[in-house]
Amino acid sequence: MLLPSVLWALPVQAGRPLGTDDAGTAGARTCQVETWFESSQDLRAWTVSPACGLGDAVELGLEFSRPSPGVVAGERHSLGVALKWVDPGWKLGEVQFGLKAHGGTARQLAGGWAAGGRGLLGLASIGLPQQFTLHVNLGDEYDRDARRHRAVAQAALAWQPAPAWLLFGEAQAVRGTGGAQQTLGLRHWLLADTLGLDVTGGRTAGAPGSTVWTVGMGWYGIGY
Repeated sequence: MLLPSVLWALPVQAGRPLGTDDAGTAGARTCQVETWFESSQDLRAWTVSPACGLGDAVELGLEFSRPSPGVVAGERHSLGVALKWVDPGWKLGEVQFGLKAHGGTARQLAGGWAAGGRGLLGLASIGLPQQFTLHVNLGDEYDRDARRHRAVAQAALAWQPAPAWLLFGEAQAVRGTGGAQQTLGLRHWLLADTLGLDVTGGRTAGAPGSTVWTVGMGWYGIGY
């Protein structure tokens, strides 16, 4: 299951309600803020994730997560940072490509900061017929605790049956860490492409009791 101790070692998750990232940026002089509450059998955590466009092709994102005290390996809170680059010229037909580099750190209950993982992902978003979109992420993560690199694969299929609704299913896997995380979710746009509410439910394949629920919201198109 995706606990914060894993999340701050994985990519900053932009584009709620998806965990898989899209090959797009917030845009020049534009920001977004996403926040969500996560609940599982042994975890409660709040996360807030702002991101801003540094020009049309580059986006800087942060992710701050605070679990219930002492639940996750003695962590007080964690912080991730990511830089995403999506050049409009990196396109082949209906496929848009991008890159994302990221890293993280965690504040320990005993005091002090512990360096987290870091990595690089290749991003692809593919427009499909009937309002479907496929997002694929492939890359490498460095696991600080294990002192080894691990391959990462993430894929999400999103469907927008009506302008106010988005439904999706996705799978996320990190080599050597057990089964893939499988997630279903939906988003309802209160204001089209500006203010959305979402809910997701996920589980780790082959792991009983690993169900994770999240509820969240996203606010987009904030000019600066």
